[in-house]
Amino acid sequence: MTIIRSIASEGAYDTLFIQGKNRNIDLGLRVHLEADQQLHIQQLVIENTFLPLVKSGDGLLSIGRLQIKDFGGDGINLWGNGLSIHQLIVRNSTPTRPYHTLRVTALTETQILAALQASKQQVYDWRLLQWLETQENGQTVFYSPGYHSDIALQAYRPKPKTVTSRYFLPTDQTSEPSSEFMPLHLPVEQLETLALNFAPPPLDLVTGSQARSLTMISPINRLLDQVAETPYSLELDTKNRIRAIDLHVPLANPQLKAPIPNAPEDLAGIAEVTIRELDIQTNDANSQLFMLSEQQRYRNFKIGTDKIVINCRYPWWFVANTLEDSVIGNANKVQINQGRSSLAKVRIGDGQDNSKYCIKPSSCSTGEVSLVGLGKTGHVVPTTVRIL
Repeated sequence: MTIIRSIASEGAYDTLFIQGKNRNIDLGLRVHLEADQQLHIQQLVIENTFLPLVKSGDGLLSIGRLQIKDFGGDGINLWGNGLSIHQLIVRNSTPTRPYHTLRVTALTETQILAALQASKQQVYDWRLLQWLETQENGQTVFYSPGYHSDIALQAYRPKPKTVTSRYFLPTDQTSEPSSEFMPLHLPVEQLETLALNFAPPPLDLVTGSQARSLTMISPINRLLDQVAETPYSLELDTKNRIRAIDLHVPLANPQLKAPIPNAPEDLAGIAEVTIRELDIQTNDANSQLFMLSEQQRYRNFKIGTDKIVINCRYPWWFVANTLEDSVIGNANKVQINQGRSSLAKVRIGDGQDNSKYCIKPSSCSTGEVSLVGLGKTGHVVPTTVRIL
C-alpha cells in the first residue's frame, strides 16, 4: 500500500488536500500520535484513494471539516484512542474490490467481467483488482479476495503479528497444536495449509444438493471469504499479484463459540471518539458506515450529536460488537434515508448476554448507551441501551 502523506508529530494545519493515484492501493493520510500528543487540522480533503485516513496511537487528532470522496475501501481506520471531527462528509465511495471472493481461471477481461456479473457484483475498475494465483486439481486459478468496506469509520486496535493458535483450533481438538502461535502475516505459500485446517467444508450442517454444492467451494475460497470479514491488507508484487495477506486482527473462527480471553489490545480497545455532524451519501448496497466489529472494548463514542444526514442501502448505519458509555444521535437535524422506503437503524451486541448480534464472541459488555432522536423502533440493541 502506498502512503501519500504521513504525520507523526504534534502541530496544527489550516487546510490539507491529498489526492491519490490508485484507488485500490493508496492510503491518503497516515497519522500516528502518542498519548501526550495532539494534532489539529481545520480542513482536510482526501480524494482518489483506497483508504483515505488511518490514525494510530492514543493522542488526539481533531479535524474541523473532513471530506473524503472517490475512494474504494474504508473511510477512516481508527487504530487507537482520540479522534474528534466536527463535520464528516462522505461522497462517491465506489468499491474497488469485490464484496465476495472472485474466482477465475484466466486473467482476461471476458472472464473477470463474467465472474462479476455471475456473482452480481460491481467494482470501480476491474483492471485494478489484485489476484492470488494457486493450483486446484492441476489447474491454475486466480482469486481476488473480498473486502467489506466501512465507508465512515472502522475502529479496532491491531493485534501483534502472532496470536495464540487457540483462535484456530477446531472444536474436536482438545490439545494445543505443536506451534503455539499463528502468524497474522500469511505468505501465499502458507495459505493452502491454513485453509485446509481452518476452513473445512461445513457439510455437517447441510445435506443433499446443498452439501454437494458446498464441496465445489475450495478451501482457499472459504478462507478468503473469512478474510473478507476481517480487517486486512495485501502485500503485492510489481504485477499486482498477491504475495501475502496481513491480518490486522485474528480471523473469526466459525467453530469457536466462546470468546477468547482478552488480550491487552482487547482490554485497551478504542475510546474517546466524537463525530458531531454526519453527511454521508452512498448507493452501494454492501457499503457499511460505522463498524466497531472486534471483541475489544469500545467506550466513549459520541456520533451524530449535532447533525445526521445519511442515505445508505445497508440496513444498519451504526454497528457495534459491544459499546459502553456512549451517545448515538441527539442531533437537532436527523435525516436518514429521507425519501427512501428502506430503513437504516442501529445494531449493537452484548458479550455478557451471548448476544447473537455480536459479530465476534466477546467477553466485553454493553451498557450506559443512549440512542437519541433516531426513532423508537427497528433498532437491535441490548436492554441496557436506552432509546430516547
